[in-house]
Amino acid sequence: DDLRVWSFIEETAEYSFNMERYQELMKQQGHLGLPSVFVPRVNIQNLFVSFAGVMNTVYLLADSEDAVESYFKSLSIGQEKFLRMLADSPLEWINYGDNLHCKILPPDLFKKYVIPEYEKRGDILHRAGKFVFSHWDGDVKDLLPYAHDCALDGIEAITPEPQGDVTVEEMKEALGDDVFLIDGLAALLFNDVYPLEDLKKQVQQVLDLFAGQLVLGISDEFPSDGKLERIVYVRDMVEEFNAKH
Repeated sequence: DDLRVWSFIEETAEYSFNMERYQELMKQQGHLGLPSVFVPRVNIQNLFVSFAGVMNTVYLLADSEDAVESYFKSLSIGQEKFLRMLADSPLEWINYGDNLHCKILPPDLFKKYVIPEYEKRGDILHRAGKFVFSHWDGDVKDLLPYAHDCALDGIEAITPEPQGDVTVEEMKEALGDDVFLIDGLAALLFNDVYPLEDLKKQVQQVLDLFAGQLVLGISDEFPSDGKLERIVYVRDMVEEFNAKH
């Protein structure tokens, strides 16, 4: 019953871009960097994270697959309207905030539900010249082999060891030379549980392997017990690297 209500909302919603507000914010904050916008989570991630939770989504798919897939179609209709509004906006970077995690979303569900929507989104946004990237941030070893099937220009917050389940080398192998890495440094390395040398080693490795296709950052967030001085070390390493290249 809830899915029918949300299907109606998605199919009837309309979107418009507030150019006046955008220009006001850019005047205030535009010097700080390039803005990006969050696109609501794709179909199954929408249920996992936003509405039903993991267990209930799994039961829904097992017991009422037709109803779930009908909702996914309505969600796709609603999100397409949202995407076309963004395609006509001045925003250059579009982020899919999906928070993928392969222990919850295995490859069979990823290929069945997520990749087709990513391809549809990519077609709409690339025609408008947008840079599109998705926020994965969980364990992703089983999903990385499909990185080039997703019509993405970049992937954000792939978390390497010792926090995530992949090495920096595996990240590079999956992304190749044409998919950008956004972030890439394990957040745990910013607290003093790990030696500073471990952080420096990972920073250097990411800089070396992803030169020219990197927006360096912390995967996923700076930890509550993190040491701010470690950010200074990263800054200094980046400045030294840039000076040499």
